[in-house]
Amino acid sequence: VTWSYVGVSGTTYGPSAALPTGAGSYTATATVATDSNYNSAISIATGFTISKANTSTISVTGPTYYAYDGNSQGPDTVATTGSTGAVTYSYVGTGLTSYGASATKPSAAGTYSVTATLAADSNFLGATSTAKPFNITTARTVITTGDSGSGSLRKTIADASPGDIIQFAASVTGTITLTSGEIAISRDLTINGPATISGGGTSRIFNVSGTTAFALNNLTMTNGNAGNGSGGAIVSGAATTTTISGCTFSGNKVGSDGGAIFANGTMSINDSLFTGNSAFDGGAIANMNVLTLTNVTISGNSAEESAGGIFNELSTSTTTLINTTVAANSAGMGFGGISMPMDSILNLKNSILANNTAPIYANYGGPFATNVNSLVDLDAKLAPLANNGGPTLTMAPLYNSPAINAGNCTTGPATDQRGMARPQNGTCDIGAYERGTAASLTATGGTPQSATINTAFTNPLTAKVTDSLGGVLDGISVTFAGTGFSGSASNTDATGVASFAATANGNAGAYIATAKVGSLTADFSLTNSKGSSTISANGTTTFTYNGSGQVPASYTNLTGSTGAVSYSYSGKSPTVYSTSSNKPSAAGTYTVIATVAADNNYNTASSAPLDFTINKAGLTITAANTTSTYGTAPTVTAVYSAFVNNETSAVLTTQPVCSSTVTATTAYSASFYTAANSCSGAAAANYTLTYQPGNATVNTATITVTADNKTKILGSVNPALTASYSGFVNNETVANISGTPVLATAALTTSPLGNYDITTAIGTLIASNYDFALVKGTLTIAYDTTPPSLTISTLSDNATSSTG
Repeated sequence: VTWSYVGVSGTTYGPSAALPTGAGSYTATATVATDSNYNSAISIATGFTISKANTSTISVTGPTYYAYDGNSQGPDTVATTGSTGAVTYSYVGTGLTSYGASATKPSAAGTYSVTATLAADSNFLGATSTAKPFNITTARTVITTGDSGSGSLRKTIADASPGDIIQFAASVTGTITLTSGEIAISRDLTINGPATISGGGTSRIFNVSGTTAFALNNLTMTNGNAGNGSGGAIVSGAATTTTISGCTFSGNKVGSDGGAIFANGTMSINDSLFTGNSAFDGGAIANMNVLTLTNVTISGNSAEESAGGIFNELSTSTTTLINTTVAANSAGMGFGGISMPMDSILNLKNSILANNTAPIYANYGGPFATNVNSLVDLDAKLAPLANNGGPTLTMAPLYNSPAINAGNCTTGPATDQRGMARPQNGTCDIGAYERGTAASLTATGGTPQSATINTAFTNPLTAKVTDSLGGVLDGISVTFAGTGFSGSASNTDATGVASFAATANGNAGAYIATAKVGSLTADFSLTNSKGSSTISANGTTTFTYNGSGQVPASYTNLTGSTGAVSYSYSGKSPTVYSTSSNKPSAAGTYTVIATVAADNNYNTASSAPLDFTINKAGLTITAANTTSTYGTAPTVTAVYSAFVNNETSAVLTTQPVCSSTVTATTAYSASFYTAANSCSGAAAANYTLTYQPGNATVNTATITVTADNKTKILGSVNPALTASYSGFVNNETVANISGTPVLATAALTTSPLGNYDITTAIGTLIASNYDFALVKGTLTIAYDTTPPSLTISTLSDNATSSTG
C-alpha cells in the first residue's frame, strides 16, 4: 500500500508520499498494488487537518525606568518562541497616568505598561505577553564631575524628590571622585549612567537606608573603601530594596565583609560585573537578606579568609543565582567562590560555580537549596574577562566548555549579560554568557603586506570571529584561501582570532586572500613581490688587440629570471670608454657587467663588474737599410711589421723619426756601417712598439776624369795632353787623390786634318773614397788660320815704328 498526500484549501503540497508537517488541510489517498490474484485499487481521498501549534510565547524585555526627555520612549524589544509573525505593542497609562492603549510610545512622565502581541504565522498561533510595567520619571541631570556644589552628583541627590531619576550630562565623561565621604540615599531614587563613580580609595560610595527603593543602571563604581566597615561601594539597610543593572564594581575593598556590596536588604543585581574587589569575607558581596543575581559575572575577587565571591552571612540569608558565573575568585582559607552557613539558602539555576581557588573547598561551602542545570566544581573552560559586547566585561565559554548548550531555557532570562538573545544554538548555555554564532569576520592582521615569491609573509594572516554583539568565538574553523598562496584552515583561539602563516607562491603579483566562515568573508591584500635574480659575468679576460671588439661574452650563476641577458662595457682608468653595449676594440682595461632582464616573477639583476684587458698588439718598426754615396747623408725610412686588421702607419698617433749615424762628412768614408740607422719617437694607442736598427752602406763617390780637348795645326807635333777632374765632395780636391791617368791619342805629326780621340786610362790614379769615370777628349788637327803679318819699319828722325 502506498500513500499520496495533497494540500487543499489554499495549502500547496504534493502530491507527495511524504507526510506533510506544515499546518493546513490535506487529503490522503491509499493505493494497493496488484498481486498475483487481484488488481490494484485506489481509495477515496480522505481529508485531514494539521492545526497551528499553540506554543508561541512572547515576553517584553528592556528597561523599566526612563528619564523624561520630551521624546516618546518605552520598552520595544521582545523574546519569542514559536511564531515568526509580526510583533505589535500597546502602551497604556497605569495608576494616575492617563494614556489610552496606543501603539505609540508615551513621552510624558508617568507610570505605564506595555503589552506585546505576536502574530500567528503559517504553523504557529500567535501569543500575547503579560503587561510589563515601566516608568517615565522626571530626570535630574549631573553636569560636573566635582564632588560638591551645584550640578554635582552629591548635590543632585540631595535635591532630588522621591522617585526621581538622576542622569548624567553627555559632557560628564570623567570619573566622579568622592572627596567628602559617602553619599547617603534615604529616598527612592534611580541613577542612570553611563558614569564612573570612585570612592577615591578612602570612602564608601553609597549608604542606602530606610525603606528606600534604589536603582542603579549602567554605572561603574570603583575604588570604594569602607575601612574596617563593610560594603566598599554600597551598604544597604534591612528595609531597603536595591536593584542594580548593567553595572561594574571594581577595585573596592573593606577590612570586614562585602568588598563591593554589603546587602542588608533585598537586592537584585542584573547584567553586572564584580571584579578586583576584596574583603576579609565576601570579596565581592556579603548578603544578610535576600539577594538575587541574574546574568552576573563575579570573577577575580578575593577574600582574606573565606568567600572570594559571595558570603551568605546568616542562616536566614537567601542567595539565588540565575545564569550567573562565579569563577576565578580566591580565598585565603576556604570557599573561593561562595561561603554560607548550613541553614542559609543558595539556589543555583543555569549558573557556573567553578575554577575558584582556596586551600579547602575551592568553589563553595554549604548546601544548595536548589541546583538546576548548573555547572559546579568542573573546569568550566572560560575565556578571561573581555569586552564581548554589552555594558560590562564578560567571560565567554570556550568552544569546548561543558556550559555550552547545557542550560535550561525555561528557568533563565531571555537574554544574557550582554543582551544576547537566548538560545543561540538550540539550547541555552549555562552561566551569564550565551555563546553566539558567527556574525562577523574581520581581518585583524597581515593586511596589507608583501613577501618575495616562495617565501613566508612576515606577519600571519589573522581574522577575528565575533558574534552579533562583538563577543569573540574560539574554536571556529576559518578557511584561508587565495590564488597567491596555498590556503589552509585554522581554528580561532581564545581571543576569537584565527591565524594562518601564509607563504607566497612562485607567481608575482597582487592578490586578495580571503578568510571564510560559512557565508562570512574577510579579505587580505597580499602582494607576492618579484624574487631576486643573480648572475655573474664570465669568460676570457685577456685579449690582444686585433682591431675588432673583444669581450668576455658569457655568464654563470644565473638564478631567478629567465629574461634576456645583456652586457655593458666601460673603460677603467685611464681607459676612456663610456658605458656602452658596444664591444670595445681599443687596447685598454675595461669592466663588463652582465644584466639579466626581469621576467614575470623575478627582478632584474646585474653581476659584479668583471675586469678584462685588451693588450696592445706588437708592432716592430725597423729602420730601413740605406745605401748612400760618400759625401751624401742617407735618407732613412721606417719599415713596419705586424699591423693588424689592414691598418697602416696612419693609425700611429705619432709618426717615428728615423735617422742614421752616417753623415755627409769626411768622417764616414765609403764603407759598410752596421746598425747605423734607427727609428724612435713613435706612439700608438693599440700597439706596443719595438724598434730594429738598419745598416748603412756608403759607396764611393765618382770623380770624372775628362781628357781636355786639344787643337793643333796640321803638321805640327801633338800638344801636351791634360785632364780635368770633377765630382769631388766635402770640399776635397785633386790633392785628395794620388797618381795620374794615362792620356793618349792616335794622331801623329803627319796625321791629316780631322778629329782624333784622346783616350783616358786609369793609370796610377788611386782614391779611398772615390772611383773614377773616364771621359775621352778630342784632338782636332786644323789648318793654321792665323793671318800672316807684315812688318814695316819706318825711319824717322828720332824713332822707329813698325806697322803690321
